[in-house]
Amino acid sequence: MRNVIVAAVILAGLAACASTPSTRALVVRAAPTVSEFRFDDTPALYDARDFGPWAAMSANNAAEAAALERCIADRDACDGGHLLRYRRLLELAAELPREEQLELVQEYFNAIDQKLQRAGADDWASLYRVAATNEGDCKAIALAKYFTLRRLGFEAEDLRLVMEWDDREDDWHALLAVRGAEGTYMLDSILGLQEPRSFPFAYMVYSISENGIWDHAPDFVPVP
Repeated sequence: MRNVIVAAVILAGLAACASTPSTRALVVRAAPTVSEFRFDDTPALYDARDFGPWAAMSANNAAEAAALERCIADRDACDGGHLLRYRRLLELAAELPREEQLELVQEYFNAIDQKLQRAGADDWASLYRVAATNEGDCKAIALAKYFTLRRLGFEAEDLRLVMEWDDREDDWHALLAVRGAEGTYMLDSILGLQEPRSFPFAYMVYSISENGIWDHAPDFVPVP
């Protein structure tokens, strides 16, 4: 029963960056704010591969990996200007120290065309699709940053997509948490690169990475 409830809460977050705010009132005061996020040894609630949207996105990443690798290896194999720009991003980032890689990846994806996702949509965009189209919603942007940083050598345990309820916008939002040498950073598609304390208005519901799904709000209750 517990996993059924958690799955329902997670599925509610699939409408992140919806074109219109959810019409449901949400009781989120029992959830911690994003400002309280910390990387620790808390075990994941369950495997990310058991979560359908993550599994589908991972399958798309795998299916498109060969095309992305060809582009990275040979600029003439890149299908369009957006992929050429992404290839150049990786070339530049490879020469930078870790903290500067973080800043460059953040700036690159925050400059793409941010699209609002239609309410109720459950599509988690692959890295290739975001790189090739140069557009995506907040979740797609956060995931593109995640997998780009993974390509640059960041470990999965230092990265986490955080799904939160924005108390100011009355809507879902997604951002990327990154563990750096100086502490934890939040890579946000709106506010930019910030420390967690910059998000006191945002309530964490769950977070996810290759290593699993973490439930930050066991008492989160969506109500009519």
